[in-house]
Amino acid sequence: MKIRLLFPFLIALIFGAQWAQAGTTYTWNGGASGNWTTASNWSPSTGYPGSSGTTDIARINTSNAVITLSASLTIASLQSTNYGVSGVKVQFSGSAVLTVNSGLTTAQPSSASNGIIFSGTGTANIGGSSQLGYQSSMSILSGATVNFIASSTFSFPNNHSGITNAGALNFLTGSSLTLQDQSQLTNTGTLTTTKATITFSGNGSPANTIDNQATYMDHGYTINI
Repeated sequence: MKIRLLFPFLIALIFGAQWAQAGTTYTWNGGASGNWTTASNWSPSTGYPGSSGTTDIARINTSNAVITLSASLTIASLQSTNYGVSGVKVQFSGSAVLTVNSGLTTAQPSSASNGIIFSGTGTANIGGSSQLGYQSSMSILSGATVNFIASSTFSFPNNHSGITNAGALNFLTGSSLTLQDQSQLTNTGTLTTTKATITFSGNGSPANTIDNQATYMDHGYTINI
């Protein structure tokens, strides 16, 4: 009798742990602008990314959407994966902090100037593996801070990608940046590397470059060419 009772308990325990770890993928349907923490702006409308815990995925496939985040929260991934989508803006308000544990992924049409934009007064802490797709870009506007935290990787696996920083961009201890095949980082704000690794990979013209036009603070980095 004890064995029979124990077996269902173990099954429930195993599956319960899996259910607790599983997050929800929320897709933006709030149109041109709206608040991140309004459930009706997402599908499913049962919540919003970060409301179910730290394993939710935020998927934004609406061009030029401005999504205002005024509360600090943690998600697994931030994605804009449709090559027809560009100009996705996460606009911080009230010094909000967005923590993305497993990285961001973007794609955009070649005719667009921006893929994903961080603006306002707030911080994005990005971990895991992040990639910009073919001819994709990321912009950090004045007032916004983006930290690539310990052990995170940020790469441009296809050519003609770029980062434009007018705010604060920090590659922290153990993080890495790979510029590949005619990709550029342009800094007009504050760029900081702290024991990070920067790799230039591939070839072509124009060459992979870091164009610093403002403040660059180096606290030890490794560069691979």
